[in-house]
Amino acid sequence: MTLLERIEKKQQDIQKRKTIIIKQEKKIESTTDEYDLRWAKDDLKGSQSKLKDLEIQLENLFKQQEKEQKKNEVERIPVIEEFLEQWKVKAIEWFNLDYHKLVEYQKESKEKYKLLKQWQEESKIYHYGKEYKEKEKELGIDNETRSNKLRLFHPLTTKLYQLYRNNWESELEKEIEKDKNDKRQLLIIRVKKITGKILDASFLHIGLNGEINGYIIGELGKAKVETISAGGYNIQCWHFRVLVKEIKK
Repeated sequence: MTLLERIEKKQQDIQKRKTIIIKQEKKIESTTDEYDLRWAKDDLKGSQSKLKDLEIQLENLFKQQEKEQKKNEVERIPVIEEFLEQWKVKAIEWFNLDYHKLVEYQKESKEKYKLLKQWQEESKIYHYGKEYKEKEKELGIDNETRSNKLRLFHPLTTKLYQLYRNNWESELEKEIEKDKNDKRQLLIIRVKKITGKILDASFLHIGLNGEINGYIIGELGKAKVETISAGGYNIQCWHFRVLVKEIKK
């Protein structure tokens, strides 16, 4: 659920709660029995407390939305956008590969569980003792082997598989885009701590290896930008660390 959808849902919950409160207030006005009146007032008090909590939650969501909007308000420097977009493409490609490997591994495990069940029925072993555990280990589906194997997959890959199997591609796109926006904000903030307002970023360039290097000129000075990258292979997604240093006069 996106942030906007959460805000809309919270607004709907608040409206529903307000409707309930109106009904409870009318009930109190029409109730004459002292016992029923006491319960009706308690119900109203509970609803008012829930409404207050919902309004606080909505306020926090609006603050989060404002924060997200500010993230997207940082300068969009073409060469940095190109660099980040290249990273995004590589990241999505890598996670696609990692995800399909996980799917294949889970399919293989499922088939091995079928073999285990078949062996169990043929051997007439209906308890989970030593023989059963040995067969599990032989097939590579014992807890220790599976845990070690699953650790090889990226946590995001595992999350997509567990929670978003039906629309994992769109969820992956959201996750990587969010990470891209975070990286942009972090990079621009670090540069502006040195340069102040950015005046000229034309001296930045992207090398053949996809790394961004060069320098940026600002109102307060110059900042050297240097990338250290690693990965890009089957076992590790391409990632980078951008160093930003002041160029002293």
